[in-house]
Order: sequence, then C-alpha cells, then structure tokens
Amino acid sequence: MTTTTTTRSTPGPRRPRLAGLYAIADLKGAAASDDEVEAMLALLGERPSGAGPSALQLRAKAASTAARIECLRRLAGPCADAGVLLLVNDDVEAALAGPPGVVGVHLGQEDLGPADAHVEGIRSIRARAEAAGRSDLVVGVSTHDLEQVARASGLPIDYVGFGPIFATATKIDHDPVVGLDGLNAAVQRSRHPVVAIGGLDPARARLAVEAGATAAAMISALLRSSSAATRAHVAEVARDLEAVASSALIGRSMIELS
Repeated sequence: MTTTTTTRSTPGPRRPRLAGLYAIADLKGAAASDDEVEAMLALLGERPSGAGPSALQLRAKAASTAARIECLRRLAGPCADAGVLLLVNDDVEAALAGPPGVVGVHLGQEDLGPADAHVEGIRSIRARAEAAGRSDLVVGVSTHDLEQVARASGLPIDYVGFGPIFATATKIDHDPVVGLDGLNAAVQRSRHPVVAIGGLDPARARLAVEAGATAAAMISALLRSSSAATRAHVAEVARDLEAVASSALIGRSMIELS
C-alpha cells in the first residue's frame, strides 16, 4: 500500500480584505470618552447587515499605548461582529497586545527608520507578531511618492497607503500633493493593494477608486451631526464606492480581453 504525502506550502502574510471604503477614526485627546467611542462605532455604517467600510483604523496621536489598547478593546467586538478589519495607527505594541479583533497596524515612513532599514524593520515586526501568535498580523505602510512605493513593494507587508491625493486639513505638515495621475502611477508601480488617502470626500474618493485604488481612506468627510446620520452617510458612501470598484474591475477585465 502506497502512502501519498501532500506537502503544503507555508502561507505568506495574510492579505486584508480591503475594498471600497477605509474609515479612519481620529481621536484628538489622550483618551476616548463614551461619546467619542459611539462616534467611532458609527463609522461602521450599517454593518453587518448593510453597507459599511472594509476597514476601520484608530488614529490616536496624543494617546498612550495603554489608552489606545483600551479604546481598541471597546471597538474590537463590534468590528469583529461587523466583519470590519480593525487596525491601529503607528503602535505595534497596541496591535500585538490589544484584544482579539485587532487585526493590524498601519505605519508611517518615520516609524520604519532610515530607508535602508525598512526591510529589517518589517521583518522584526513580523518576528514579534509570530512570537505573539499573530502571524496573520496585517501591516500597512504610508507612502508619498513613487520611490517609496517601489521600496514598499519589496517589503513583506499587506498594503500601502498613498497620498495625499489632494490637499488636506487633517495634517498641516502633509507631504506634497500627488494628484490622481500620481495615484494611478503608484497603482501601476505597487506590488501591494493601494489605499488612497488625503483630502478625499465622497466625490474625490470615487475618482481615486476609478484611478485604480483598492480603497479610499476618509476621515472628517464621513462625520455628520449625529451617530445615526453618520451611520447612514457612511453606508451611502460605502455602497457608492463598492459600485465604482465593481465597474472599474469590469472595465479592466474588458480591456484585458480585447
């Protein structure tokens, strides 16, 4: 009797299910109040029964790691129930020590150190994640020009953020605006999915997805005067971007077949 052994290849870093809307919750203070958490949860739109973002990123520049973890604890359950990826900005410790449901971390260029240390820096994060039982940690990296996009293509990451596409008031000292042509060039250059960011409102987000972005990140343009209004608005934006992405995909398929 002959026994056949099947060898399974070791999977690489898990690709996030990014598509359409990438929502960012921007906490200004050192800790999140109940009202602020409610406002963040409104960014889930009508998930899980209806439309909403594919990802929610917590950005909390003024908070400590402990405060970020506490905020993530309050977001993790609803995000998991909604099927929305929950990431934290700039804090690997919070991503690894946070509650189940925190799937990843988004890093800026400054978090990676000198350009020649980027590969080693990401490998170190991957090793720490593996040791913590988090080999599936999603890692995204911000890029602002084609050189950074090309460098990021050699990193073991899951996606790149690219921008600012338009001028933005969210970051006063932002990098030079890249525009839609720059975004399209980045999509062509990148080996990873590209999330467009910077100065996007619903109309500009449509243009970004039409230019090839896998997802469009939005912050203040998603917020309305109440949680209920925000949920309805987020769902509307998400539905629109899903439709645009589907049309763009069909269009690219037709071009490939012609």
